[in-house]
Amino acid sequence: MAIAYQSTAWNSNAPFNSTSLSWSHTTSWSDRLLIVSTYFEWTSTTIGVTYSGVAMSLISSIGNHYLYSLVAPATGANNVVITIGASRSLCGSSISFTWANQSSPVDTFWTNSGTIPVSSTQNTGLTLTTASANTIRVDSIAWQNGYYGTAWSGQTIRQFNSTTNDNVYDSTLAVAWIGSSTVNWSVTTGPGSSCTWNTVWAALKEVTATPSTNSNFLSFM
Repeated sequence: MAIAYQSTAWNSNAPFNSTSLSWSHTTSWSDRLLIVSTYFEWTSTTIGVTYSGVAMSLISSIGNHYLYSLVAPATGANNVVITIGASRSLCGSSISFTWANQSSPVDTFWTNSGTIPVSSTQNTGLTLTTASANTIRVDSIAWQNGYYGTAWSGQTIRQFNSTTNDNVYDSTLAVAWIGSSTVNWSVTTGPGSSCTWNTVWAALKEVTATPSTNSNFLSFM
């Protein structure tokens, strides 16, 4: 059974600074996986992310941009809570999947960053290589002072989140084959200032056995 996108939720504290941020996310069905991305201005010495009170695991980070995961999150509507060590402008989002691998859900991950000059457009493209078939590449890209971003063909934008000066997009890309594929964003700046961007990608694996049964799954079938 191939891993499948389920739902998205998000929040930001703009235009105010704080040390925490929370929002509700609903999960259901079988073989669940929750991904949370978060980005904040400047630096912070500590960061913690929980869902329904359960600590999530860090997949990877670059700069102040983080990607977390939680296998088999609690079903129903529960809160994602992000806590950082200093008061900052903060935004976050969550994406849930079903029929995800429950023992080792992440095939691999990547990070990338760059700076775009004033009144310019830059591509953030990466060639990604996976060892598993039927993955979903989930991506979070964040930038400061950029005007807008465009995902390349095949990537589905799942949410757009912003604070006063920051923008965060999340997207997914389903890839059936083992090996390499290209993922890319095109980010454009305005006349006022240059733009710095960070991106974190993870390839998520499908469940490797018959999906676990519960009442939701059986009624769906």
